[in-house]
Amino acid sequence: MVKRAFLGKFQDLNVFDRMITEIGIPNQINQVSRGLLSGQLRVLNLGPLQLLHVDFNQAMVIRGSKPPNRFLFAMTMAQKGGMLKTHGRDTPQDYLYGSSPYYNMHLLTPPQFKFAVVSVDQGYFRQFLKQIGQEALGDRLQHENWQQIDADRYNPLKAYVREIFQAMVRCPQFLDDQGQGVGGVSPHQLITENLLPLLAACLTSNEVRLKAFEAKDNRLLLVKQAESLIEENLDKPITLTDLYQSLHTSRRTLIYAFNDVVGMSPIAYIKVLRLNAIRRCLLVGHPQITSVFQIARQYGFWSHGHFSRDYRTLFGESPSQTLRGTDRSCHWHPPTDLKEGGRSRKIALFE
Repeated sequence: MVKRAFLGKFQDLNVFDRMITEIGIPNQINQVSRGLLSGQLRVLNLGPLQLLHVDFNQAMVIRGSKPPNRFLFAMTMAQKGGMLKTHGRDTPQDYLYGSSPYYNMHLLTPPQFKFAVVSVDQGYFRQFLKQIGQEALGDRLQHENWQQIDADRYNPLKAYVREIFQAMVRCPQFLDDQGQGVGGVSPHQLITENLLPLLAACLTSNEVRLKAFEAKDNRLLLVKQAESLIEENLDKPITLTDLYQSLHTSRRTLIYAFNDVVGMSPIAYIKVLRLNAIRRCLLVGHPQITSVFQIARQYGFWSHGHFSRDYRTLFGESPSQTLRGTDRSCHWHPPTDLKEGGRSRKIALFE
């Protein structure tokens, strides 16, 4: 059963994978920057409306399909160490992205990254747009995956989303189904009725601009085709020559495409994916049964020394430390009242 709201901390991708699968967004996620992973996922389910807030401290490649029959509106809340790439395109913080259901997810995040996602049932959102006289916007969103938004409209939306999640952490009693907000209106209804107009204001503004992106579909398509081949042969020998010959392209074109879309060469990307696959195996392995080097050999690492060095460089710990590691299970935080000076803290969101 999906919880109304939860907060989950994670220190490995197995946990993160389970968390997002539980909320209906299964994806392929791989760490591509160096260091120990730490992150947090917050989720608020309000019937046809779902809000997510994710932050983590390592660069990630996130790929996968979107939930059916929903519009997703993603917004970067904070980033450091680079700029987000979506489908190989630099995506500044003044963009809403991910709305078109025809585009699968394909993100390369910077190392320090926070983003929020508003997920809305398509039928529900179309009905709302009809009520405000913007029915045609629903059809437009089917094809437009990015919108550059004027700050005067975008900042209030981001501020409200940020306030929702701050309230969720600081005063989670407002999520009680029996609780009533202002004027007898439940907090859930209040959030929905406040959030959707702010979102619509961004999307219907005459200042919405799509001119910032140049078409890079050919390079992106090439990388996606290569990713599929790599995933299918992750535990088999595969070379750069195998890739560009199988894809009927040139070595130079393939290297340029990978550098542009995922920020590294094809060979480096293959190594990163294999190291992530090994880490997932070690995280669920038993220290007394699992052989680190046997798993490494399955994924093409024949030198124990080189493998251990590459593994430690990427994940910030040795393979044996991962296998013997402390419990990295997800920690759920049940709602509890936050008191200040013996009195419940007021949340401006519901005043």
